Amino acid sequence: MSPQNRQEALIITALELFAGQCCESGHAMCDHTGACLDALDAQAQKNAAAACAARFDASGSVLSKRTEEPSSTWSTSELLRTVLDRVLTPPNIDWLWRSITITSALARLGERGLSPDAVLRTGFGRDLRRRILRDATAFWLAERDGSLTRDDVPAFLRGWVDLLDAEPALDGNDLTTTWTGQAVLPLSLADSARQWLRSAAVGHLVSWKISDFLAVRPGPDELVFPGGKDATRWVCDRLARTYLSEWSPASLQWELAYIRMPGKTCARAGVDPAILEERVCVEDMVVEELCHQVHTPEAHTEVDGDTMAEDLVPSLALMLRAGQLDAARTLARRAYEGCPSSPQFELAYAFCSIPTDRAESRRVLKLLDASAEPARTLIFANMAVCELFDGHTQSAQEWAAKISSPLVSDAVWLWDPVQALRGGPEVNLEPIGLWLERLHAAADQST
Repeated sequence: MSPQNRQEALIITALELFAGQCCESGHAMCDHTGACLDALDAQAQKNAAAACAARFDASGSVLSKRTEEPSSTWSTSELLRTVLDRVLTPPNIDWLWRSITITSALARLGERGLSPDAVLRTGFGRDLRRRILRDATAFWLAERDGSLTRDDVPAFLRGWVDLLDAEPALDGNDLTTTWTGQAVLPLSLADSARQWLRSAAVGHLVSWKISDFLAVRPGPDELVFPGGKDATRWVCDRLARTYLSEWSPASLQWELAYIRMPGKTCARAGVDPAILEERVCVEDMVVEELCHQVHTPEAHTEVDGDTMAEDLVPSLALMLRAGQLDAARTLARRAYEGCPSSPQFELAYAFCSIPTDRAESRRVLKLLDASAEPARTLIFANMAVCELFDGHTQSAQEWAAKISSPLVSDAVWLWDPVQALRGGPEVNLEPIGLWLERLHAAADQST
């Protein structure tokens, strides 16, 4: 039993004892109001709600119905979870049944006043985009390192891999498996993916088809529920995601409003109250998750639109490689301002500031804690680069000499030392050890 459950059990036991004694005294202890029984009943209802909330499992009942076609007898939660699970499943896996279940579930949701376009494009659109980009990137990297050929890439991903090939920021970049597992979001591909999500026909969204997709024009009222984008994501999060840690911060805020004022919140969201009654959440659960997100903001921050914190470093690196120095610095500053306590965002902002404002970069780097790796190595490396840009080769080598970590074989994004000495900003992904060798060689040649 969790500490919270033990506490609730103690409270109900204490209230039962008090109510029993109060009843025996003719309710003298509650001034003959019956408040003792009211308090006991309220606590019992609270405990029952907490137990009901703990039992909710968005995927459990869906698993038992995996061979059934979604129908009007299914709960809204089951329909939404089916759409989420199936649309994130690669289209080549049981493709016909996958397509039938998705379209049937969307149709049943539409019958309940939940726009299929809003569910797919807004409620689960970010999940779909990120899944496709990650899968496409994995195949693209495998092709780059010779593990497979283009013919080995699944047909439904070839259009996405073609877009990666066409990304200017990736041209000639010697990417390694360091990127595997990261949410790599090249600029033009990210824009193409967002446009595809907004305008591709539902059938082509379901099939992940981006090459020659059929463009449609859903109206603004079709892209979101009446309450707007955050309300749409809240309803989808609430009924399709079991764990509150998977919800967006805005969804948690909507949930608090719903717990306090269910009628008004339902009306504001534009959703049938019966739909939201399928799940019970208690205030303590929501507040606990909000507190967790406040204390770990870098894991939950939306940096720019639907760019999440974990996407930030690869996104910035690609922007810098494309020569978009000001745009990258603006994005990094926005992340830093949104969560100034995050060392990751702080270092990213300092890194992006080096070509245009080294005084600011040095100021921020000096604020960072250099007592532990990998921050220590990255701070010293960036301080060395600041000196290179200013032509101070001796100081650059002194900063570089402080790097003596076991991370020298790790590949990270760093400013090219040779180009920095020439005043030319160029970002590369390379092992720190190799970068140090090139820095010392360039500094020695310039003296």
